Amino acid sequence: MDSYNITQALFHNPPIKYRPWTRWWLPGGDIQLEELIREVNLFADTTFGGAEIQPFVAGINPKTLNDHSHPIYDYDSPEYYEKIVAVLEEAEKRGLQIDLTLGSGWPAGGTFVPLEDNVDTLVYGEMTINRAVDTPVPPPIMPFPYAIFSSDSNLPLLRGREWTQTLSYHPEKAQLITVLAAKITKNKRSPNPAIMTDTMHLDIETVVDISDHITDGHIQWTPPSDGDWQIISIYTMPSGSHLLISAIHKENYVTDPFDTDAIIRFYDNWIGKHPELLAHAGKTLRALFSDSYEYFAQRLFSDDFIETFRQNRGYDITPFLPAVFQPAHDQHFFFFVGLPTAPDFSFGKVSQRIIYDYNLTVSDLFFKHWYPASRNWIEDNNMQFRQQGYNPPLDVIKAGGAASIPETEGGNPLWLKRVASGGHLYGRPIISAETFVFLPKGGFALTPQDYKQGIDLLMTSGVNQVIYHGTPYKWEESGYGEIGWSPFISPYGSNISTTISEADPFWKYQNAINQYVSRLQVLLQQGKPSADTLIYLPIFDDPDDKKYTGIVTTMNASGYAWEWINDDLISQAEWTDLGLKVGDMVFQCIALQNVTALPVSTATKLAELAQAGLPIVIFGTEPSQHTGYLNYLENDKLVVEAMSTLLSQEQTAQVYSSDELIGFIQNLPAGAIHYAKNFDCCYIRRQLDDDTYLAFIRNMSDADTDISIEVQSHLPHVYWLESTTGQIYANEDPKNIKAWLPAYGSIAILCSAKPQFSDDDLSTGNPVQQPNIMREIPMDSWHLKITGDDVPDGEYETTQNALFDWGQHDQLKYVSSVGVYNATCTLDELSPDYSYILDLGTLHSAGDVTINGKSAGHVIFAPYQLDITQYLTTGDNTIQIEVTPPLRNRLLGKALAGDPEYAQFIGRPPFGHNNPAPAGLVGPVSVKIIT
Repeated sequence: MDSYNITQALFHNPPIKYRPWTRWWLPGGDIQLEELIREVNLFADTTFGGAEIQPFVAGINPKTLNDHSHPIYDYDSPEYYEKIVAVLEEAEKRGLQIDLTLGSGWPAGGTFVPLEDNVDTLVYGEMTINRAVDTPVPPPIMPFPYAIFSSDSNLPLLRGREWTQTLSYHPEKAQLITVLAAKITKNKRSPNPAIMTDTMHLDIETVVDISDHITDGHIQWTPPSDGDWQIISIYTMPSGSHLLISAIHKENYVTDPFDTDAIIRFYDNWIGKHPELLAHAGKTLRALFSDSYEYFAQRLFSDDFIETFRQNRGYDITPFLPAVFQPAHDQHFFFFVGLPTAPDFSFGKVSQRIIYDYNLTVSDLFFKHWYPASRNWIEDNNMQFRQQGYNPPLDVIKAGGAASIPETEGGNPLWLKRVASGGHLYGRPIISAETFVFLPKGGFALTPQDYKQGIDLLMTSGVNQVIYHGTPYKWEESGYGEIGWSPFISPYGSNISTTISEADPFWKYQNAINQYVSRLQVLLQQGKPSADTLIYLPIFDDPDDKKYTGIVTTMNASGYAWEWINDDLISQAEWTDLGLKVGDMVFQCIALQNVTALPVSTATKLAELAQAGLPIVIFGTEPSQHTGYLNYLENDKLVVEAMSTLLSQEQTAQVYSSDELIGFIQNLPAGAIHYAKNFDCCYIRRQLDDDTYLAFIRNMSDADTDISIEVQSHLPHVYWLESTTGQIYANEDPKNIKAWLPAYGSIAILCSAKPQFSDDDLSTGNPVQQPNIMREIPMDSWHLKITGDDVPDGEYETTQNALFDWGQHDQLKYVSSVGVYNATCTLDELSPDYSYILDLGTLHSAGDVTINGKSAGHVIFAPYQLDITQYLTTGDNTIQIEVTPPLRNRLLGKALAGDPEYAQFIGRPPFGHNNPAPAGLVGPVSVKIIT
């Protein structure tokens, strides 16, 4: 195990390597050296550790996009790379690191990628017959999505947008794979090509390959029986997938991820031709980044697909290919159009088994070609391969171990944890996350507290490196209002993301936010992950599916740490005296919830592990089917037999309620740090060495909670590490470890067999003890004054009921100017034995506090309290609070008033709404005198 190094100095002021990163969005090649250098230094001065450079054209005015002489298209020029080299040199001076995306936009591709190296797709032609025919082979039908995601899109919403330059149709390149015929049992086919839920049902027993009945492009064939028969000609061709929002106006194609030679040609012809960049590899240039797989293939295919399928699945897929066709099945962005789809053809219930096998082969091909070719090329050139491995049919957990740095994104902990579990179980030390994207509140609505809650969620989901999404280059281009160009908050695009930039009023608190993130990353990058239980996640299941809510909620409440596990890792697992060994981790249990089908190999391996002594719990119904098509009737029986064997073991169980599941889990050997049943909490745990463990605990609820924590007896030295302040506290009684966490609060705990910190390193007090309030002085009389050009008549002032939510106030709901609150607190005496805490109650945003004319600090995180003892005097004390509200409200007001530069702020769920964000000081405010 790697050594760890948590010192008080390291935790309080983490070095650059532990700081959060940001995506640095560039408007293609329209960048100026002086501004680039300024922004590199801005990152360094604002406690960032690095940046990922992405030059693209998201959110840019279509008129600009259509001007191919515009400097945005100077990307990939010698002058562009000279500027990037200068960025790398300046970053090296400041100790920052840089990642590069795979060119401009995504996925990997470029003008140098020939159509022959483009990602492949399946397409088909069809005809219905009921008698002997002598007819041309049906040519491929143009799939409806090509009419949507192409430059001549027939949807007004998409026409002229950057997202439409994603496909070009190349039927002239189509190669015939096979021609099949099958009897129709039910025909729901619609003549309207826009209807994509019209499934044709075929009799699988009648499928016949009629390819040998083709002469000179004509089919000469007689159906073997009466009735309607469908002839289906199946082709492969380049999908015509282009790069998404790339700063390249010339023809460009996405590289085929299932062709090792094409992948190597991509790297050779892109960064391989820039030795001036590679000179920084392994130093300032840390990694190459591949965004999530967003291909526009109808059905991903490859030259070696049929053979790979035969080798891995044990049968020939060719006769069954009609079952896998579904409009836009492998086009990730198709769901944005909102059109429902269903399979084009169905063989009945067995179709799902065939589709499963096809998808599994797609997944296999990523690990056969894309991952080894990319990682080997990149690591051979002294960099790391950072990858978001999801969207197509793919084993996402396995993908978490196939990249040098696996990355996840979003804000759903179960989705995040799927990638993190893969990274943990396959031994990847850093799990990064694209952070604060797809925001239901929209842009410029997040407060520092929102950032903290999001960071805490990431960390308890297994992430240990934050990469904000993101920071736009300060582009001197008109038409974007006061916030400037921001690719995902644009009147010419969307409003789905955050913007970490100087345009946000909360930028003044970014140092403090980044310092908080850095301290957590210091802790959660030490040692290795540690957990107690595993939850089985079928390869193509969505972890966000509500069917997993019960088991995950219960597992969190049990106080035992857990990870997701896949079939591949189960096949490698070994039962030992210590527990179930998976990679470098050891677990005490595997749990399954309402899994209906298992690969027979997984079912038999689980039965073997159960016979060896592994506790296994089935929550709900047990699996009764094999997943694939080959010999499925026999394999279904084997799955049933394996589950019967599994459940007959003394240490296994089938349960149906949360209480039963918690009872089962809590009878297992406990982890080094665990807690008594609590449905409000979740945590992540790490083992620093054989005698030291660390956990980070989060209160997920909007109410205070008490936690009873248990630590193994050989770890008597217990410390609390408070990441907002960087202070460390000793727990007084290692046999009685209680923690009180306020709503959405969090804390880290470190437990060791030997002392870890000197007395000088420790602060006095207990950060997880509910304050003992001796007296509370209410502060009800406030004067509020707001001055700004977004305030009606330029100024608002009141002394009557001044504590309220601006977002609900007719005059202030579209105001984002700073509000200044003033009040007086009278103290008859000051006791040196007490602390005086200013409690602001509900604060919608952030506040800077001044006491008696002296700055007392800022209040940016809940529970919005500040120790003001040293600033108080006997008698009257003037307290001033400058409240900075979110910028969204002013921008929304401008949008509703018809200003086109803010049109993106008028929206509908899930990516926007027209409600002002809460703002202002609501209170109640008081000074609490505590012991």
